[in-house]
Amino acid sequence: MISAGGSNIKTAIVYITKGGATAMYARIVAEVLEAAGHEPSMIDLGKIRKPDLSAFDAVVVGTGVRIGMVYRKGKRFLRERSSMTSGWPSSSRAGSPSRTRGNRSTSSSTRC
Repeated sequence: MISAGGSNIKTAIVYITKGGATAMYARIVAEVLEAAGHEPSMIDLGKIRKPDLSAFDAVVVGTGVRIGMVYRKGKRFLRERSSMTSGWPSSSRAGSPSRTRGNRSTSSSTRC
């Protein structure tokens, strides 16, 4: 169980979704945290562009991915909070980039 000094963790689950898949996964994360006795709050960046995160102990950020690139609103959210997020563990790469063009990675995939 995750704990912050023996108390429940107030966690903001910040996400941006276009087709609904990221919202579905955000709900799953919220359910898991709630089942563990914590206090998750879901925040849709499509509805609230600059949420106030000062009341939260932890933040989870989720974004959809198209063609190996995360959604623009998700990138903007992280960029605007770059001083707050420096040093945070992160996983922001989707797929396995096979080649790099400038500062953009592209992923190759095979359809069956």
